[in-house]
Amino acid sequence: MNKDINVVINLNRNLTVPFKTTIGQLALQNYDVCADKIVGAKINNQIVDFDYELKKDDQIEFFDINTLDGYKMNQAGLKFVLECAIKDNFSQNIEISYDHSIGNGIHTTILNYDNFTKEDTIKLKKYMDELIASDEKFTKLNIHAKEATIFYQKLNVMEKALNIHNISNNIIVLYKLKNHYNYFYQELPYSTSYLNDFELVFIDKNEIAIVLPTNHTFNLVEYKKYDKITQCFKNDMKLLDSYKLPYICNINKAVSK
Repeated sequence: MNKDINVVINLNRNLTVPFKTTIGQLALQNYDVCADKIVGAKINNQIVDFDYELKKDDQIEFFDINTLDGYKMNQAGLKFVLECAIKDNFSQNIEISYDHSIGNGIHTTILNYDNFTKEDTIKLKKYMDELIASDEKFTKLNIHAKEATIFYQKLNVMEKALNIHNISNNIIVLYKLKNHYNYFYQELPYSTSYLNDFELVFIDKNEIAIVLPTNHTFNLVEYKKYDKITQCFKNDMKLLDSYKLPYICNINKAVSK
């Protein structure tokens, strides 16, 4: 018969819990160990899934959006929710370009869709809020990199296919949310309910920004536009299109040929 085990949470909370207690159960029971909503957890400095079962005495570090890992996980999760929401409500053929992330927002371009408007942005935000409140799980799927590459090639998402093709690992993690699949460099939270508050701002036709809380204040502040930086990015994209290249770093190689 397995005995109870001893865990230390965030170096200052000692608990005795049943064998095979999950990280997710502890996160719900110890939601107050972080200043803001818990986003993820680490054991031995490695991020662990909330389905992870504790089978021995251990130290657990829960973290929120104010850590680098928490900020990146929250950002990646919101990107996936945005992608699911826009495909479910507008068109499955829509693609999204995350152009740059400066200040408290991610400048985003809507592709393969005519005239995405401010009213569309309001509708999109409402659906995202509903999806987050529904507590949908981000399901992790371990698959062969070659299969993932073929999957994205068939969808004609060539940039994602190229990214996975260049990874040295044979096995990669795809995430599933509802009926949508995507690959992220960053771990995602356990489910949508662990995501923090955000705002969507309409910038221009087919351009929006995902506004994130500022560090250490947890508050959403007005999005500041960086028009000159955005224009530089657009100029780079035009240059890439003229060379038919995926990334700006490929230009030197192309010119040297």
